[in-house]
Parts: sequence; C-alpha cells; structure tokens
Amino acid sequence: MLVVFAATAAAARILKLTPTQTLHALALAFNRCGGSFQSNVDGTLAVRVVQGFVAETGVDCAQMAQRGITGPPNFINGHYGYAHLYGRDRLDVNTITAGLGHEWRLQRMVFKKYPSCGVTQGVTDLALALLREEGLTAEQVRSARVRLPPVRAQAGRPSISDRRQPARRCAVQRRLLRRQRVAAPRLQAGALRAGASGRCAAAAADRSHRA
Repeated sequence: MLVVFAATAAAARILKLTPTQTLHALALAFNRCGGSFQSNVDGTLAVRVVQGFVAETGVDCAQMAQRGITGPPNFINGHYGYAHLYGRDRLDVNTITAGLGHEWRLQRMVFKKYPSCGVTQGVTDLALALLREEGLTAEQVRSARVRLPPVRAQAGRPSISDRRQPARRCAVQRRLLRRQRVAAPRLQAGALRAGASGRCAAAAADRSHRA
C-alpha cells in the first residue's frame, strides 16, 4: 500500500511539481492505494499485475495534480486518513517524516537476486553457495530437501485453469511491460510541456512589461 506513494513521489519529481502539487499528487494516490496479500494466498495472477497498477497510479496522480486536480491534504492523519484506515490508529504519523532527507530507508530494502518468490531468495543463495563450496554439479545431485519460512505456506499457486492459459498470461505481461515503457515518455512529455508553458508565460510577461 505504501509503494504507490513512492511511485507518485518519483513521478512528481520527474515532472518537477511544486510542493503543493506534490502534496495533492500524494493525496490523490491515497485514494487509489490498496492491494492485499490475499492475491498470493489464493494463488491468483493478480500478483503479477499489481506492480503495473502502482506505476500507472503514480503517473496518473502526478499528472492530475499538475493539471489542478486536488486531493485531501490530511490524507495521513485525518479522521479517515491513512493512519486510521490502514494503520488502525497504531501508526505514529511523526515517524513518517522523521529523518526525511537524511535517513534513506531504501537501503533497508531487499532486491531479488533470483527470479523467484521472495521467501526463496535465502535458500537459493545457500544452495548455490553449497554447490560452490563442495564443487558439485547438477548431475551429481539426486535430490535435495529445502525448508522455507512458514510464511510460504500462506501463499498459494495459480489455479489449474490459470496455468493452462499461458497465452493469456503472456498477453497480460506484455501489456504491463508496454504500460511501463509508455509511462516514461508520458512523464518526459509532460515535463517538456510544463517547461514550454512556463517559458511562454515568462515571454508573455516580459513583453507585457516592456510595453
């Protein structure tokens, strides 16, 4: 749910929004944040499209704020804001901005080294390290027993009907990739238009002053 704010902030930065516009962009994103681990538990393909939703939302909200669409400024600590709606009144809103500009929490994130579920990253690392240390090859391994964290038991697998429709899955994935590729030019075009509008306004003001 928090990722949508990061995507929106990044889009706002690229579009060079003002502080007020950025606030409204983030507030608009609040109205579109969501998602649930239930998609994983039920083993649905929604898991593969939520990232596209987040990227699209970030761009949309930034561009809407750029055009004057406003959002609720108290989206964090308002009566129906994020802290109450998603934080269940246990979220200390002061921690959200604590260390802003000095403490980079991105450094606490883990990036996947392998194209598999997050809970398998550690055991994959261990397995590969064991192969290197023992000098083993795939042909020498008959079987292996791997233990995963308990959280893996909560995540389901795509249903049989989903797994039997690779064409549909590939179509969705291609669409998401296209959406990501289109997002960058849209942001660049928006930034260029904003810059051109600003230059035109400045030129008009200069001509008016000279007159």
